[in-house]
Parts: sequence; structure tokens; C-alpha cells
Amino acid sequence: MRVGKMVKLIVERHQWESTTANRNWVIAKYDDGTFSCSCPAWIFQKGGIRKDCKHIKAFIESTNQREQYTQEVTAIVQSCNKEVENIKQNCDIMGGIEIQWAK
Repeated sequence: MRVGKMVKLIVERHQWESTTANRNWVIAKYDDGTFSCSCPAWIFQKGGIRKDCKHIKAFIESTNQREQYTQEVTAIVQSCNKEVENIKQNCDIMGGIEIQWAK
């Protein structure tokens, strides 16, 4: 039985601007969570295990910062929504003050 390489599927593809050359590199993310880059530093690496190039590292860092920011904003919105519900309940307790709530 012949065992071949497993095929990895690209799940994301991004353009990344070079900081030293006047061009863009393509960063691909695969279904197993690994990345590749079209830059010469990544393509022509020696050794068995490929290391992330500076473009992949910068992309991952910017993505992580975006995710952290999104989580923080989501937490703030959820907190505000809880506060609005508390205000609505307090208005109902105080005799049903009628307030028009924006949706």
C-alpha cells in the first residue's frame, strides 16, 4: 500500500504588504492551522520543518489584536445590554413609566 502526502486545504488567503519591497505577499492559512507565505524567505527555507516568516508572524499578531479588540467590544456591549435590562425592570417597578426603547 502506498501512502502519499496528506492534502491540506486552504481556508483563508490574505494579501500582505511588504515592508521592504514594493509588492504584496500572499499568506495562506490551511485547515490544520498552519500558514504559508509567497515570500522568498519562506519558500526557500532549508530544513525539514518550515518556520513562520516575518510576514506570517506580523499577520498572526494583527489577527490576534483584532480578535482581542472584538472580544473587548463584545463584553462592553453585553454589559450595556444588561444595564439597559436593569433600567427597564426598575421602570416597571416604579409604576410602568413608559419609555420608547430603540431597537
